[in-house]
Amino acid sequence: MEISKKIRLAIYLVFIGGVVANLLGLSLSAQSSVNLLTSNLCNIVNTVRTVVGIFALVLFVVGGVLYAAAHFLPAAGNLRSGLQGWSLGMIMGGIIGLILVLAAPWIVTTVAGFGSSISSISGC
Repeated sequence: MEISKKIRLAIYLVFIGGVVANLLGLSLSAQSSVNLLTSNLCNIVNTVRTVVGIFALVLFVVGGVLYAAAHFLPAAGNLRSGLQGWSLGMIMGGIIGLILVLAAPWIVTTVAGFGSSISSISGC
């Protein structure tokens, strides 16, 4: 299905007009743009840190319970080894989540300051 040249031109004009309007509207000072970006990123990071922290705690508890429950099962069969593998995977997931929670502010500060000439970017 081919779009006629006039409709295609209208779409391009709307797109270019939107880009120009966006650039003109965002022509704030560099410092306020960086502060706005940093505050938005910090809000996102704090929300993610809360959720990931809760998930990490749940993974630790459930993984520990499953690992302990695996020791009550008989050694014959694949259920014990499978349950131990699942539980260790959950514990490792909790450790990785905890590392992400601890490293998130540093990552956001690094990303927000990357390529920026403004040195007054504060962490979350």
